Amino acid sequence: AITGFTATPVAGTVGGTSGLSAAAGSGLTVDFGSDTPAVCTVSGSTVTYVAAGDCTVTADQAGDATYNAAPQASLGITVKQDQAIASFVATPFAGIVGGTSSLSATASSGLPVTDFGSDTPSVCTVAGSTVTYVTAGDCTVTADQAGDDTYNAAPQEPLGIAVSAVSKAISLKKTAKPATYMFLGDQIKYTYVITNDSNVELDPGLTSVKDDKVTVTCPAAAPVAKQGEVVCEAIHSITQADLDAGFITNKATADVDGVSSNEQMVTVSRLSEACYNGALTIPDGQIFSGAGTTRLRSSVSIDTGKPATQGTMVEPPHELILMAPFVEFNPLFEVGRDDIEGGAVLQVIIDQVNCP
Repeated sequence: AITGFTATPVAGTVGGTSGLSAAAGSGLTVDFGSDTPAVCTVSGSTVTYVAAGDCTVTADQAGDATYNAAPQASLGITVKQDQAIASFVATPFAGIVGGTSSLSATASSGLPVTDFGSDTPSVCTVAGSTVTYVTAGDCTVTADQAGDDTYNAAPQEPLGIAVSAVSKAISLKKTAKPATYMFLGDQIKYTYVITNDSNVELDPGLTSVKDDKVTVTCPAAAPVAKQGEVVCEAIHSITQADLDAGFITNKATADVDGVSSNEQMVTVSRLSEACYNGALTIPDGQIFSGAGTTRLRSSVSIDTGKPATQGTMVEPPHELILMAPFVEFNPLFEVGRDDIEGGAVLQVIIDQVNCP
């Protein structure tokens, strides 16, 4: 009889092999074979696993002049296919203390991966497919797939996640438009852009901007994501005090969700409302720029003294480009707000204002 018929290793894996051994009571050599060649094949004393399923190998001893053939012995081996866990991710991947991420993974077998755990429970804990970050540090979560009748259990797959402490910060950028003014009642629009530089969302319902000259209005908005922005605005109407001062400088800071920003300072300046007594001489081809903007009635004449090379007058907002060797504004005149509001005007930017 044949005894001790075993396969080593006893479990079969597709693509793998096992060694077969058996003994006959007669001491004669035992031959091995396969009854399921679609699942496993045998060569000598080695069984090779071809496909997942039930493999049946056999052991025979044909006898000799002294011994009869031994009854065939059979051995059943379950053959399974290996699998691996892939695409193991946490969303979002970065961990923030007090925050959570969703875990997901796939297996090469197509079997669902739902068994997640934590190797670092003091830093992060896992419930179902959700990891919760407890303290700053290195979090290691794991994914397992136990297999089934066709597939072996997958090797456990780890995933490392760096967990950071909460860091809240915002920055403020302030602009003014226009950057100049001339008359009582002119309006300056201030825009305040607040950027969330934190590693967490901020509550925009707790947003305020303090400006030492104007009242700022901020909109109601959704939570401010990392690198998200809140835009606030203010309007200032020019006062006589502003005209007298010749400039306005104001400072602002922002606060979002209890976090304060940097201070931003903006200055807007008064443009000169020019007046002239006498003639103004302008060199050939020059566009004057500098201290102030002078708006002249379109009826003001330009006398070059050379009719063939008259200066060119154009409608606003274009500048007056002078073509002659010299140009004189001969009439005595004074330009004020009524002139500007009264109709078509020209714009000349000048270097110097001389008023009586």
